[in-house]
Amino acid sequence: MNKTFWADISELAEFKKAVAKVGGLPQKVLTASVRKGANVVLKSVRANAPVGKTGNLKRAITLKAERNRQKGRKFFQVTFNKKYNEQLVKVSKKGKRSYYPASQEYGFLTKKGSKTKGKAYLWGASESANGAFQAIVKKEMLDRLDKEWRG
Repeated sequence: MNKTFWADISELAEFKKAVAKVGGLPQKVLTASVRKGANVVLKSVRANAPVGKTGNLKRAITLKAERNRQKGRKFFQVTFNKKYNEQLVKVSKKGKRSYYPASQEYGFLTKKGSKTKGKAYLWGASESANGAFQAIVKKEMLDRLDKEWRG
């Protein structure tokens, strides 16, 4: 149920020129740029997340950096903080466990057997923020590369 955002700059002509001037893409430039863009997505997801009785769902949404050994790529996941797992798992009277974020995202069956539609707060918000993510990453990366090249 996590949403991963990543930046691959290998096909962008602007970046190739800037990277060539610097002598290679510093990983710190890529990481900082992608993190800044991912924070925009994180804010969008949190804004669209439903607020239940406790507000734990909104508080649990976080960014997690993924390990990746490929140069020129950086991954961040919009996911749920593990420390909130106990608050986000609901247990029915019969002992059946259900994950609250998933039921809010995708919907659930009611006692009468009808399907309640999900709110798509994670996928919907992240898809709508994807354009802003790409623009911020490009701008931030060019700014940081320029700074590295000049300084």
